Amino acid sequence: MKINLNNPYGYKVCYSTPKRKRKLIECVHTNTYGLAQFEKQRLERISEDSKNPLYRATWYIVPIKKREYNKIWGNCPF
Repeated sequence: MKINLNNPYGYKVCYSTPKRKRKLIECVHTNTYGLAQFEKQRLERISEDSKNPLYRATWYIVPIKKREYNKIWGNCPF
């Protein structure tokens, strides 16, 4: 999958588990791709170190689409 590195709407870090292969669960929303990579690495490390790790979770960085933008960032206080 080709990712647009200049997406004006931002990125979301999601994961899926073997039980829910088709459903992505959103964790973090960011403004830049670099920050999304950082958050993905951080979440992978945290999930491995915790007592209840996400069982074989696969992490993804997904661009936010225009129609999702107002739902995600519409109530942002900044």
